[in-house]
Amino acid sequence: MTTRRRWAPTFVAVVVCCCVLSFYRVPAEAQRTPNPAKPPFASAVEQRLETINELKAIRELLKAQNQLIQDQNELLRDAFPSASRSGKK
Repeated sequence: MTTRRRWAPTFVAVVVCCCVLSFYRVPAEAQRTPNPAKPPFASAVEQRLETINELKAIRELLKAQNQLIQDQNELLRDAFPSASRSGKK
């Protein structure tokens, strides 16, 4: 009877471990074949071309903004001709 009492906790521990491990499953992502590795950064040539294109777009936007400001200034000069003469002294 004493040997049964000694082995009972061990047997229970083994059964609990087996039950816990039976719930473990390999995730679906781990079962798939890995995709080919992509470089962490784009190539330098692509980065330069992208930067150049963005700078060109910014330049066009600045031209449009400057044109709007010039048009607005002309409207203000036409609306207040006396203020424009006194501001140029």
